[in-house]
Amino acid sequence: MEKVSKKAINYWRLQAVFKSLISVAVIIIGLVLIYFFPFIKIPAFVVIGIAAVFFLYEVLYNMLVYPRLFYKYFEFQVTDDVLVVNSGIFNKKHIVIPLFRIQNVDVTEGPVMKRFGLKGIEISTAGGGTYIPELEKNRADELRSSIREIVRVKRSRVDEDD
Repeated sequence: MEKVSKKAINYWRLQAVFKSLISVAVIIIGLVLIYFFPFIKIPAFVVIGIAAVFFLYEVLYNMLVYPRLFYKYFEFQVTDDVLVVNSGIFNKKHIVIPLFRIQNVDVTEGPVMKRFGLKGIEISTAGGGTYIPELEKNRADELRSSIREIVRVKRSRVDEDD
């Protein structure tokens, strides 16, 4: 089974920083509302306490623990017949997609992913699909090409059998 790129851990941490900044902004807005609108009867220490709990959650779990655990438990494998994806920290998922069911293979790369040299692969089927996150650029392009080639060969064999 293959793993995602180790660079993905820092990418996920950076994502968590951006998400925690949004949380901090909401907390600051709450404190400002309490300060400027005295009819709001929530003591400031309650808001600060709740804010501290959320902030600790953001920092300790989302920035430090989650990226490592996601990296540890996410793995995938492409064989001649199927794509297998194992994921989940608490709720384990085991996804098996027959390659002949794959309709589309897309590579995604946002501006931050580009800075880290990462790409993701989106696999679409008629019944849904899956996402293989944050691979090295070269590996993502190779994987997309190999999946497309295997699917093309499988479909041509099915067409010949008809």
